Amino acid sequence: MGLSLVLASRSPHRRSLLERLNIDFEVRIPNIDETQQPSESPQRLVQRLSKEKARAVIDDRDEIIIGSDQLAVCNGARQPQGVL
Repeated sequence: MGLSLVLASRSPHRRSLLERLNIDFEVRIPNIDETQQPSESPQRLVQRLSKEKARAVIDDRDEIIIGSDQLAVCNGARQPQGVL
């Protein structure tokens, strides 16, 4: 049996991007705290959350897991989702 592909995200946009590739994948929604830590840079936050999302959905099977995150920053300040 080959490797299976897992998307660790609730994002409909990320799901849509993978669907366009016409490849089989499974969606698993990670349950993690996405609160920014004190003095954590936006780049570090996105890196940490991406890794935590992937780790949160790991199973014992042979899998490739895609964990990702994004945020908007304007003048050095994190912006609420959907606001710029």
